[in-house]
Formats: sequence, structure tokens, C-alpha cells
Amino acid sequence: MPISVRATVPGQVHLDLLDSGVLSQDPLYRQNELEYAWVGQSCWAYESEQFHLKDFDPNSQTPIFLRLDGIDTSASIYLNWHL
Repeated sequence: MPISVRATVPGQVHLDLLDSGVLSQDPLYRQNELEYAWVGQSCWAYESEQFHLKDFDPNSQTPIFLRLDGIDTSASIYLNWHL
């Protein structure tokens, strides 16, 4: 069953799971890293239904860059369901 929690962006999945109560203890405390190993072995998706562009001119030919700070290891990025 998928886990759905509110996320902080930029943030970190372990902290989001801890804040939401999915993880009951600090994942870095003592042997919790072993107990919570499943977090690092899972695939996580962050999504938003809102996307705001400041001062966007749809008639402009100027490229728009999507900056994603904090992407760790590897990720597939989709915008409006397109890779």
C-alpha cells in the first residue's frame, strides 16, 4: 500500500516520514538505521498540483529553467506527466 504524507520541499524523505508519524524514532539514533533501511530501498514520489511562474510571458521565446535543488542520487522528473 502506498504511503502518502505531506512533504517539505526542499526536504528529506526520512524527516517527512518522521514528522508524519510513519517513523516513530529518529532514523539516525542507535540501530534505527537498520530498522528503517526500507526507506532508502523504496521509490518515492513528490508531487504538486500547483505550479506558479513569476512574471511569465507565454509569448516569450526565452527558455524557462526548472531548478531542482536537493535531488539526491537519481530521479525521474515529470512536468505535466511528461518526462
